[in-house]
Amino acid sequence: QTDYVNNTQERITMYVHSLLTDDQLQILLKAPLFRNISLNELVNLLPCLRIKLKNYKEDELILTQGLKVNFIYIVLDGKVEISKENFSGQKNIISILSASRLFGEGVVCTSNRQSPVLATALTPVTLLLIPYERVIGGCEHSCSFHHELIYNMMLLLGEKNYQLNTKMDLLLL
Repeated sequence: QTDYVNNTQERITMYVHSLLTDDQLQILLKAPLFRNISLNELVNLLPCLRIKLKNYKEDELILTQGLKVNFIYIVLDGKVEISKENFSGQKNIISILSASRLFGEGVVCTSNRQSPVLATALTPVTLLLIPYERVIGGCEHSCSFHHELIYNMMLLLGEKNYQLNTKMDLLLL
């Protein structure tokens, strides 16, 4: 049985390293979604999450307003601009995201999952895409690090909600 466990662990590690470089794994460890998750736990967690990698060229649209969002996005390389257009077409930049930053985590937890923002690659960008169901649903193994992932997701959403309320308070002054 020890040989089976070792072979399984070795296959998981080889699979993850076929998708991601060591530098990209270190970037993921800095992402708030993976807070308090070790490298070994991350390597075991990523196949369970059914991650995808996607590359975008400079100025390529990643998300458009109204597009259905099915993934949480983590920037592995490059810069992503998050913006919103008003009714007259004027673009307002909300944020510029770089390595280890997330987007889409709030909208995937809504019933319609329609993006309220534009996401554009400011430079060539590599993104890690995680299907939201794989984050909030847990896994068939009920691993402790998946519980930590769900906790981190809830913490991210709570903090984002608090920040939005603080911004609203400032606008009302």
